[in-house]
Amino acid sequence: MIVVAIETSTPQVSVAIGTEQEILGRIQILGRARQESVTPALERLLAWTGVDLGQVGGVAVGIGPGLFTGLRVGVETAKTLAQVTRAMILGFTSLDALAYPVRF
Repeated sequence: MIVVAIETSTPQVSVAIGTEQEILGRIQILGRARQESVTPALERLLAWTGVDLGQVGGVAVGIGPGLFTGLRVGVETAKTLAQVTRAMILGFTSLDALAYPVRF
């Protein structure tokens, strides 16, 4: 299954596309207009990886802790993407993502 991951809770916004086995591509955005760049970054990433929007089966989105406006942008982008593609949506915390490599 192809999953799109969106993390907007920090000043460094990230968008990634991957499968269960590998990360196909990722983009990190810094700067003033980073929240406005999430959708264009996703479009560029889809084109660069050759993934069609209809292939997306899941959307993962960061739900904090973090910047309130950034979280709203990420969650709304993820909800819209999941609704359009009829994909599953999953929220994850930044702390869970950081701890994942050292799980038992």
